[in-house]
Amino acid sequence: MRQNTVPPDTPAADLVLYRLMLVSGFVAQDFTRRFTRHKLTLPEWRVLLELHREGPDSAASIARRTGLTAMNVSRAVAAQTALGRIERARDPADARRHLLTLTPRGQALIARVLPEGEATARALLADIPPERHAELAEAMATMLDVARRRAQNPNGSPIG
Repeated sequence: MRQNTVPPDTPAADLVLYRLMLVSGFVAQDFTRRFTRHKLTLPEWRVLLELHREGPDSAASIARRTGLTAMNVSRAVAAQTALGRIERARDPADARRHLLTLTPRGQALIARVLPEGEATARALLADIPPERHAELAEAMATMLDVARRRAQNPNGSPIG
């Protein structure tokens, strides 16, 4: 049985943030172990997945939605473009912008890798009663919305 080593006066919010960081770290390790055979880093996967979910988009928009830095998005796009998974073209509506699009090779990779990611999610949820899954998803969506708003407001108080 696990012993509670957390001081009794530790605020619950601190525990939630700490646990979120731990979960994120362990999931990232698992991802790296599983997906390197696809020549895919976690930032690259996030960019590909955004293009899969949202369709053609700019690197700046992807960075805003994912919380990745512009440099991480740029590197991910360069690597995946070199592998023929992303295509970059001028935006017909704004010649100053480039739109990123998944190529058929990128779509095929998503089709192969997405089920593995879904299996990881199922494994993470396996010990949580199914009737609590919706509650957890809603709480995570709310935290994500708050985190995005705070990240976009440079005058707001920092997270963590």
